[in-house]
Amino acid sequence: MITDDSDEKWKNRLSQWDFNVLDVHCLMAKGSPLECVGWEVIHAHDLVNKLNLCEERLRKFLRRAESMYDNHNPYHCSAHAGDVTANVHFLLESGIKRAVSPLEILALFVAAIGHDIGHFALNNAFLANSKHDIAQRYDYSSSLENFHLQQLQDILKDDECNFLGSVSGEELKRFHELVSFFKVPFAVQDFWTE
Repeated sequence: MITDDSDEKWKNRLSQWDFNVLDVHCLMAKGSPLECVGWEVIHAHDLVNKLNLCEERLRKFLRRAESMYDNHNPYHCSAHAGDVTANVHFLLESGIKRAVSPLEILALFVAAIGHDIGHFALNNAFLANSKHDIAQRYDYSSSLENFHLQQLQDILKDDECNFLGSVSGEELKRFHELVSFFKVPFAVQDFWTE
């Protein structure tokens, strides 16, 4: 357990596999583990400068994403999303970043940040078996994963949270394709409903 809550202490531990977002008391006291981790990893890879991202809108994006996690949900909460984001950072630092572009790194982080956004503690099997609106909307195929992706895309469409202002044209299209690719294809198949 981390006992020193200084910013530098937890930031240095962020690149280690045993980083535990729940141990970082300063993050939990602020109630914003996802915002803090997301901000740090995006800056650690110098993505703001490399992609000319708007920092003010990035902060708003992170805050909005964090607010859409139900922290009464003991697992699919913002601390979990922060932990997943930190693990993506660890994997990138372990050597993967040499094989990917800054845009791909950003897409990985955004997919991690939003991977369970809006989760309400039910699984795909329950949604399918109860014929829930979300299961029907996504034709009973990776319903929650598609729901989370739509929530994430809705945040990015909001001008206040769209930090990608200078990313345009083919790069912007590629970014959205990558976020979708990282989010949905890795979802567990819905074989429970068969």
